[in-house]
Amino acid sequence: MADYDEEPQDQQPESNMHPALQAFKDAFPPDAQEQPWVQDVTTRLNDWVQRRDMADANTAASNQYVSDIGNFKSGLVDMVTADPTATHAALDVVPPTVHGLLPYDFIHPDKHEETHSALTGDIQNQIVHAAVASMARRDGGAARSLLGDDRVSALLSDDEKTGLSGYIQAHEIARGADANAAQREGMAQQARQQAAAMHGYASAMVNAFTGGVDFPKGWGQ
Repeated sequence: MADYDEEPQDQQPESNMHPALQAFKDAFPPDAQEQPWVQDVTTRLNDWVQRRDMADANTAASNQYVSDIGNFKSGLVDMVTADPTATHAALDVVPPTVHGLLPYDFIHPDKHEETHSALTGDIQNQIVHAAVASMARRDGGAARSLLGDDRVSALLSDDEKTGLSGYIQAHEIARGADANAAQREGMAQQARQQAAAMHGYASAMVNAFTGGVDFPKGWGQ
């Protein structure tokens, strides 16, 4: 072809050439005058394919990383929700695990520490939120003690601490109302039992035939 007048080059299979492009390239004889054009076109297309494949691989790695981090975070949140006393243990495993999960190859070296710190802080914040909230549903005093823990408190903003304090108080009020209701129900049940016993006791003194008062044998005893 007129625009490609370079000397023909011997065809050499390229190990990183996409199979379809390699097959297209091999279809032309080594001495074909189209060789310069074939070389140029297949090289350009192959470069694009490689960039696309690399982008797809990066996307897949990123998606896997997000999934791994999400599962890790959910697991720890579930753990402290089930047992708030595990809070410190959960916090301890976050930094080394995040370090192992972060795809540092795709993060600029200057951003490694910043990224690790931000992600670790976010996960730990959600852990202490879940732990305090779970403890609030169990015991108000224990929840306040956990919220006041230096390590836990340092991971929460002032607004978050205020919100959790209100949550603890709300559950204490609810538990108090439940306790009062249970107490009233217990007293009512006791009154019903006493009334039933009195009715049975008085009924024993009524003569079934005359309707008059009749003291059963041994009643005085």
